Parts: sequence; structure tokens; C-alpha cells
Amino acid sequence: MKTTKVKREMSITHDDFLRTFPAAMGGMPYDIAGTQITGHDGGKRLEINLSNETERDVGSLELPLTFIDMVFSGFNEPEINAFFLNWDHNFQRSGG
Repeated sequence: MKTTKVKREMSITHDDFLRTFPAAMGGMPYDIAGTQITGHDGGKRLEINLSNETERDVGSLELPLTFIDMVFSGFNEPEINAFFLNWDHNFQRSGG
């Protein structure tokens, strides 16, 4: 089974991540065990691991930082691209 690994850096706390996460999964069923999330789509599997929360100093600001490791098993490239279109749309923040 083909696997694709993706690493992301997100300026988000775990609480904020988990609040937005259900919509970002696009209806894919999932289980959460601490900082590990497993999504299931038929015979396909998505494993998501959240790092410990850290902070990034940007001048006088301290922004939350979480590293996200994802492993897609059995997904093809168009399916992964579609997943990230939805993911990015749901996690998008606008400035103001």
C-alpha cells in the first residue's frame, strides 16, 4: 500500500486545532487518542501526530506552534490534494 508523508507547521494551540479539526477532516471518520489521530476511509488510513505545543517568538509576539506529521496510506495524489484543499480552507485565518 502506497504511503505519503506530510509535515506541517501550524501556528495553533492543541485546543484550537481540535475545535476546527472535525470540519477539516471533511467527513472522514476518525479516532483521537491524546495527540494521535487516526482517520479511516474504507481501506485507507490517515495517521496524524501532533507535537508538543511550543511557541515561536516573532519580535515582541509569542505565537503558538504545533508541528503536524501526517501519513496517508492508500490515498492517491488527487485524493490527498482534495483533502488539503478542505483542510487549508478550514484552518485558514484572516488577519485584520
